[in-house]
Amino acid sequence: MKISWLKLENDNKNFKLPMGLGMDVFSIDKAEDVDNKIDELIANKYNTIILSNDVAGLSEKINKEYLYNRNVNIIISKDREKY
Repeated sequence: MKISWLKLENDNKNFKLPMGLGMDVFSIDKAEDVDNKIDELIANKYNTIILSNDVAGLSEKINKEYLYNRNVNIIISKDREKY
């Protein structure tokens, strides 16, 4: 089981713990790279991909294609708001 986390490059608040533990946290710098990176992770046999809420909003395929792919679990993390 391979798990990855996907966030925007300038996002410094999400996925600090997995990154600190040396897990596979990937950053996206452009909106058009989101679906390409998810396709790349699926091709590399990642079966669980956790997306920040910001990244999920940029994906065009998340509800059309990835939802029906039984080989991968796409999880959208909740935003963390600081009060």
